[in-house]
Amino acid sequence: MSCVLMEGMIITHPGMEEVAAQEIKEIIGAEAVAGKSMCMLSADTEQLFSLAYAGQSFLRVLKLYRSFTITALEDIKKELSNVSPLVFPSEGMICIQTIRVGSHPFQSIDATETALSCFRETLQGRISLKNYQHLVMLIINDDQCYFGLDIAGFDLSKRDYKVFLHPSSLRGTLGYGIVRMSGYVPGKVLVDPFCGSGIIPIEAAFFCSRLPVCMYRKKDFLMKEEMQNVFAARDKKAKTCGNISGFDRQLRHVSAAKKNAAIAGIKDISFSRVDIEDLDLRFDKGSVDYIVTQPPEPSRIHEEKIIAKVYRDFFRNGAFVLKKKGILCVCVRKKEPIEMVAGEYFTKLGEQVIGVGKDCWMVLRFEKKP
Repeated sequence: MSCVLMEGMIITHPGMEEVAAQEIKEIIGAEAVAGKSMCMLSADTEQLFSLAYAGQSFLRVLKLYRSFTITALEDIKKELSNVSPLVFPSEGMICIQTIRVGSHPFQSIDATETALSCFRETLQGRISLKNYQHLVMLIINDDQCYFGLDIAGFDLSKRDYKVFLHPSSLRGTLGYGIVRMSGYVPGKVLVDPFCGSGIIPIEAAFFCSRLPVCMYRKKDFLMKEEMQNVFAARDKKAKTCGNISGFDRQLRHVSAAKKNAAIAGIKDISFSRVDIEDLDLRFDKGSVDYIVTQPPEPSRIHEEKIIAKVYRDFFRNGAFVLKKKGILCVCVRKKEPIEMVAGEYFTKLGEQVIGVGKDCWMVLRFEKKP
């Protein structure tokens, strides 16, 4: 395995760049520079493999070939025409795809076709859009363009354990981001009282146990043959994890969460049917370190007055079970209804906006008042 350092890049959700940079340091010990929806780093091939296999906050992990400023399709042709075909894997069919964020005077398909035109001759029939062994990505983020080899070959934010879903299930990457933004320390007591399909507790358990989130997706990696040593080494690092609980008032959601955790290979989460009104009956006073959750929000199904009562019960009982200086962290689309109730029991420490697709989420962090 080559230990030559190369330029690497990971793609993450807007607002999760610092979380991703911290995760990079934890997994491979490398310092990363956070940018808009991405992090840049120097790493060898095996380290990039480790990031793709074990990372929870990443959408893509790339071995970067080229980065440049873009205003028109001509910039793609100009820059990629100078990329040597020797940078690509020496064997196997290659596919080029485009991810484009922002407003541009061209479509993604136009960018892909322009990139393909630069290599059809030099790669001598090795380009295929359907049957391929290597995926090369053209990432266009506003006026910046990045061109590199996708280590995994698929969207790392998709979780294979998400089989039994809740109507408002979060992306696994977002669930992980909330856990990390809460400041959660593995081994401490973490509770999700609105667990739905179990995303937040499951992501917390992956982080705590060091179990690779892609442990059961080895066969999906395009470079799986080259990654066998990394698979074996990362799997050995897994350990047991306790003190994580997920509750929901509906038994069907509790059942879904249990099944999803089983599919994920997570055995150390305690799931139960518990109404938020009864949270103080499940834990002793001052026995919980973190409450991390996605509470219900006002909607056509949930009237504002009903949600207001839920929030009052949530913050009152949350303050009861949390330790002194205990942390409560929530993920919501609208922060005002939460903030109207939280102030009686908690002090707001901060907030972070995270973009997931077209959705915009607010992560609010509170500390229990003395």
